[in-house]
Amino acid sequence: AMVRHASEALDALAEAPVPVTLLRLDTQAALAYGYYLTRQNAKADAAYVVCAGRNRALLVTADRRQLDVAELLGVPAAALDDLPPR
Repeated sequence: AMVRHASEALDALAEAPVPVTLLRLDTQAALAYGYYLTRQNAKADAAYVVCAGRNRALLVTADRRQLDVAELLGVPAAALDDLPPR
């Protein structure tokens, strides 16, 4: 149900007459989380990458699959283990 509701919400937000960037970000993250909950990991990885790309954010992840998807989609990404320690 979470995946369906988030997908429907994204469709509705696409038609919104006013900017809804933050709401769209939350909804995209909910969609990705819903995919993880239903064990659709490849879709979840892609949804998180798309979420980062649409919001012009750097995707930082420990998941190499997400890095591969980010590279394919041209989304800036970094692996947690590649970041320098604080």
